[in-house]
Amino acid sequence: PVVASPRAARASSSSAAAAAAAALAPAPRVGASPLASSRPPRLSPATRKAPSSAAAAAAVAAAASSSSPPSSASSALAAAPAPAPVVAAAAAVAAAQAPRGGASPSELAQACADSQSPKLSRRWRALSPSLEAVVAPAESPSEGVPAVVAPPPPGSDRGKRQQQRRKLEGGEQLGAAQKKVIGTPTTPLHKLLLRGRLAFQRRSKRPAAAAGERAALVGGAAKAKPKEKTFSIKRRTRFLQSVEASEAAAKAAVETGDASLDSVQGALQLLEVPRNTSRKNVMPKGQRFINGMLLGVFAYGGRVGLSLATSRHPWLTRLLAAAMRMEASEFPFTSIQVNYNYAAKPHVDRNNLGPSYIVALGEHAGGDLWVHDEGGQATFTMPEDDEDVSAVYRAGKSFPGRELCVRGRWARFDGTRLHFTLPFSGERYSLIFFACDRCAAADASTREGLLQAGFEFDWSSPALQEQLAKKQQSVRAALLEERQKRQLREVAREAREERVREQQEAKELRGRCIGRTWAGGWGLRCTVGGVEGSDFCGSHAPGDKWMVHGRMDGPLPPAKQEEMAKCQRKMVAQGKRPPADVEATLLVELAAA
Repeated sequence: PVVASPRAARASSSSAAAAAAAALAPAPRVGASPLASSRPPRLSPATRKAPSSAAAAAAVAAAASSSSPPSSASSALAAAPAPAPVVAAAAAVAAAQAPRGGASPSELAQACADSQSPKLSRRWRALSPSLEAVVAPAESPSEGVPAVVAPPPPGSDRGKRQQQRRKLEGGEQLGAAQKKVIGTPTTPLHKLLLRGRLAFQRRSKRPAAAAGERAALVGGAAKAKPKEKTFSIKRRTRFLQSVEASEAAAKAAVETGDASLDSVQGALQLLEVPRNTSRKNVMPKGQRFINGMLLGVFAYGGRVGLSLATSRHPWLTRLLAAAMRMEASEFPFTSIQVNYNYAAKPHVDRNNLGPSYIVALGEHAGGDLWVHDEGGQATFTMPEDDEDVSAVYRAGKSFPGRELCVRGRWARFDGTRLHFTLPFSGERYSLIFFACDRCAAADASTREGLLQAGFEFDWSSPALQEQLAKKQQSVRAALLEERQKRQLREVAREAREERVREQQEAKELRGRCIGRTWAGGWGLRCTVGGVEGSDFCGSHAPGDKWMVHGRMDGPLPPAKQEEMAKCQRKMVAQGKRPPADVEATLLVELAAA
């Protein structure tokens, strides 16, 4: 047998690929230049990189373009190398563009299945059901030529994204596999979110890949793993569906005039309360987010306006406002805080104006509200490891208070005082109705939007003006008190520093302790300062402990003198000497050593 070289094999494969591309290329246009028609057909990157697939495609194209029976196609495929999945598309295109009397797609598939090559037969038997799906029937029966739908290249993400985007923009239903991943678009907003998801994927993949390549080029062995951004389409879809269901229930309750707590609880249980990561003052320790939202007026930094959740939940907002008016029709409120399944830590609502109302719903045990009250019997101590809530509520201090049962019942409390939620188990919703202290800064559009949302708030009420003046006065008083406390703390700090300085000066006047220490056998003077009224320090003065080694200006006790002399002779024999900058008790001759 003749064995061809690798270069010759590659050349034959390239020529076969060129022949296949030429067979599949359309006829030249009428009036086209001869130079353009004589150019060789351009090969795609996938064709150039897969010579075996291109050779098989050329064989299939040659067999399909002729009027030979299916057996010739089978022999041509058996002689070609093992095909890749792209050969199915090439065979379908060749069969579709063949003249009448040529092999049909089903005949080609059967011929491939009857091939003598086991691998070829096995692959084509698996791909034969998709041939009929690739080749679609012609729109006009008189033409007789089937219309070809060219599939995207294998492994191409671009083709998948284009197909998905066309389905979303055209409003078509998605396939079963796509429904499992991203759900079915039910509203225009949902379709917009899905289109944004596709753009988000394209934006997030490119910088991450570029960063990974740069790290591989610069970092060498230590390759930085690109940070992967996640966006839960399922969670967004579930949230939108819950909003629609909750709004439908709230609308039915408002239109029928049913603003009971049972109706409110039913509408809330259909809603998936969104996450919130900005309320650090109420977030329990160790958590990164809570489930809650604000309806009505908000005040953040220098801005005062209507929250986004108010326009997203119009019927739920009207239902909650109606429920509050049924309980206390004269109570003024501009905002509603909705909380779900978290116990707020000790905090103070500084932006509240006047009292607040609270009610808890759901099947749960516990979850009462503790509120600071000077006449209460329930004492609470701030944990030592927590931060100070305010200048009044500092860590480690204890405060009296009372516990309010709010499950299924309304309770009025002062939110500007320390309060928190006691532990609970089960499902718990809490609703807090209050007035924002910066409501006077709201513009005309905010006031109009609040009125349309169901809030019957009297902006020119004398009681409101009185509460605002009282709040401003209390704020000024708190600032003045804090300034006075700060001044007192500064005076106390200066007094402590002065007292320490005086003690240091007195110690320097008294001098060091006169007692002698062992000091490794050299009998050095004590380095600690003497106490007031004595020549010795606090260690030598009590119980006359200085008498063990005596005073530096006096003799050594006989027992210690013999022991110290023996120790010094030994050290001198070893060549050691006492420290030169201090006074030592020498009992031997250093020159004799």
